Amino acid sequence: MAIRQPVLLAELVMSIQRLMDAAENAVAVPGEWPPAVVLGHLAQVDDQVWLDRLNSMVQAAEAGRAAPEFAWWEPDPVQTHDSYKDQSVADVSAD
Repeated sequence: MAIRQPVLLAELVMSIQRLMDAAENAVAVPGEWPPAVVLGHLAQVDDQVWLDRLNSMVQAAEAGRAAPEFAWWEPDPVQTHDSYKDQSVADVSAD
């Protein structure tokens, strides 16, 4: 049985809330990214990687082209750390 789109959208929204809750309750580990940076990184990947790729796939399908192929890429980790290191999880969650 196929999962219907409204169910998938509800699961997506709930997964975002679960990520924010987990980050809020996480304990920082010395030498690792703090929870706010991890949450910010996940948000960047969703925005800069997945949404862009999904849009490209939809555009290709609508134009009757083959599905595009993508090289591995993610936001720069140093820039990500610098962007979020001084923010709280609540601040990152609000963005």
